[in-house]
Amino acid sequence: MTMPIISYGEVLIDMLASGSGGKDSTTAESYTRYPGGAPANVAVAAARLGASSFLLGKLSKDAFGKFLLDSLKQYGVDTRFIRYSESGKTALAFVSLDSDGERSFCFYDDNAAHKDFSIGDLPVEAFQIPSIFNFSSGTLAVPGPREANLRAIALTRDSNGVVSMDINYRAAFWESQESAASCTREVAGGVDIIKTSGEELQLLFGEHGVDEICSEWLDSGVALVIVTNGGDPVVYRTRSISAQTAIPSTPVVDTTAAGDAFVGGLLYQLSMLCENRQDFRALCADQSKLAHIVSFATRCGAVTVSRFGAFTSLPESDDLL
Repeated sequence: MTMPIISYGEVLIDMLASGSGGKDSTTAESYTRYPGGAPANVAVAAARLGASSFLLGKLSKDAFGKFLLDSLKQYGVDTRFIRYSESGKTALAFVSLDSDGERSFCFYDDNAAHKDFSIGDLPVEAFQIPSIFNFSSGTLAVPGPREANLRAIALTRDSNGVVSMDINYRAAFWESQESAASCTREVAGGVDIIKTSGEELQLLFGEHGVDEICSEWLDSGVALVIVTNGGDPVVYRTRSISAQTAIPSTPVVDTTAAGDAFVGGLLYQLSMLCENRQDFRALCADQSKLAHIVSFATRCGAVTVSRFGAFTSLPESDDLL
């Protein structure tokens, strides 16, 4: 039996600039809408690879909300746990790309539907069997979604599932860098997997080294810590393993969903290899299996950066051959 993957958090519209030149560019004359949002991207990435993939979150009843729901279904995501906000609007992220495909964001998310999620919206039935519960740390920035997130973590642990946190730090989601760092540290001890980037660690915990932060998380009970570094090798650590995997060489046109593709590929592999938390913990002592899983995830990211958009760029299994 495979483990279902439940991704929790925002689903929004990425408005991708037609020109290049970065956030200060004046060359972009139009924007194209793409469905996006980190948790939604992970849900689609896992679904396209063949996992049983669910999105847990809240949509607006506006036209963008309908577009997002249709897009999730089109890409194979199970939407039965989607809730709807009576007053919230669909958040927009205006994305500009520089000449290397690196992106910058400008978020319009006041009164966003995904911020309207509360503990009463949690479908308890979703957590009755072992699953992989994945969330981005941005869901911890707002009281309602944070309370629901913490409850979902507890329900996952009670059902012998696996909890995965993708830090995915976006300063615009938080009151301050200090509050983001403090909240992330507080929650980290209750999860099994942490995926982050070297850049995020520097922004959040600049006074501490990467090794120090990773060791702190592992000592607190985290089983697997993964740190990506753009085109440099991915570092992964457990209590008994410290290793790295090179990134495949690929032409880069858009890095928007690269990290989400990596997480989706990682969780897909874990869902195929594990039936519960004990299986996952045992796997974290197996260097050969971990190397295969991380390599697979890097290939998912490599395919994604060679394409534009978020959902549209995520690979299927045939793309990885």
